[in-house]
Formats: sequence, structure tokens, C-alpha cells
Amino acid sequence: MAITIVSPKLVSAAPTLINTGIELFVSMPLINGGTEFAPNVFITGFTVASAPRLSPVSFPVFVGNLAAGNNGATNARFGALGLIPGQKYLLTVRGFYGAEGSQIGFSVNRYVTIPVPSAYPVDLLRARVQALVQTSTWNYTIYNDEPESSQQFLAGFSLTIAAPVIVTGTPPGWIVETDNATYVGWIAADENFPYPNHVRPGDTLGGFQIQSPTGYSESTPYVLTSWRQDTDESGLVAPDVVVTPRRTL
Repeated sequence: MAITIVSPKLVSAAPTLINTGIELFVSMPLINGGTEFAPNVFITGFTVASAPRLSPVSFPVFVGNLAAGNNGATNARFGALGLIPGQKYLLTVRGFYGAEGSQIGFSVNRYVTIPVPSAYPVDLLRARVQALVQTSTWNYTIYNDEPESSQQFLAGFSLTIAAPVIVTGTPPGWIVETDNATYVGWIAADENFPYPNHVRPGDTLGGFQIQSPTGYSESTPYVLTSWRQDTDESGLVAPDVVVTPRRTL
């Protein structure tokens, strides 16, 4: 008598790769090719051969709750130096799914061909967020990595969260808005030029802080927004992920 095993099965679909010559952007769908629901799918590792990973800096990263046949996106960014266009390299994504205390690990592998260098489809703001996690406290510093001649000044920092938080730190000259459950948004409070609380190119700003009773972290999306000082209008954005309090599994 044949025995049918009913379970989730996580497999990969063909990824999208963009090679700027300096960075390699990779987006790969992760599919539940099994016959049962896969709850709480997270990735805990993402590699392309030995290329240095620039993002995510930290894991895990939530992919989704995947019904049979459904998919979620996995994304990473690597240093492209040393990766030869036209050559094949092994891409590996590792992770787990399931409820707390009963997680099941998985790993998917596939060979990818590095494309020839080309420009990224849209201009991105050169900026980033660094996090420092202490007991029940997440501290953030934003960096404006634009060249000194740039007119892109940092004016906003929005953070997607997946667990209850309270905001315990806002830099002077900035204001915050949050629902304490899904998002926190800080914005410079300046209303008139020359906007002294905007973060100029080459500068940093700390003092962004949240607290949560959870003892764990995951990486969730953030966006840094800029304001152009020359044209007095909104500028480029920098999307990425950073550690925040982890959701309940």
C-alpha cells in the first residue's frame, strides 16, 4: 500500500539578479510546493558562493505564512566584486517554518548566472540604518552616505514592526507617529528652509529608540526619505531591512 506524506515543501523559483558591477541584487521567490500550509516561514541565511552579503545584515527575515502553492519573496544584496559575469555560482537560502518550539529547517539551492553589469532601474538614496540591540531596547542611528556635494538631506525614517512596541527615543527636532504595532515613523519637524534638523550628507543622527517585552529580533523593512535642499522638494529614498522586535510565533 502506498503511503502519501502530507507536508509543506519549500522550493525556489528562478531568481531575478541585477548586477551593477559594485553590488548584486538578488530576489528569489520561495514556493510552498507541498500539500499543507507552512506557517511562520523565515529565512536564516542567504549566500551566493562566497560573495560578501551587504543586506540583510541580520537574520531571521520573515517570508510569510504560505499556503500550498503560494510563494513569498526573499531578497538580498551582495558585493559584486569578484563575481564574473556569465559564470555560474551556487545560491543557497536556509530557514525554518512552524510554531515556536516545533520549527522545521529547510535549505534550497540553485545555480545562478551572474548578468553583465547594468544600472539599477531606479536611483536610490545612499543612506543606511545601524541598530544596537540591548535588553528589550532597540536603538537606531541613521547615516547619510551621499557625497558632500549632494542636495539629498535625510528628513524621514519609517520602520515596519511586527510586535508591540513603545517609542522611548526621538531626536531633538524630530517628531514621531506610530500605532505601536505595525509601524513607527519619525520625521524632521522643520517647516521652513534651510531645515536645520535634516541630516546633511556625511552626517549621522542617533536617538531613535523603541522598546518591547520580546526577547528576540527579526529584520523588517525600513525606508529613509530625503528632501532636496536645492529644489525644496522630496528626494530619493533608501529601502532596506533592519532588526526590530520579533513577532510572536
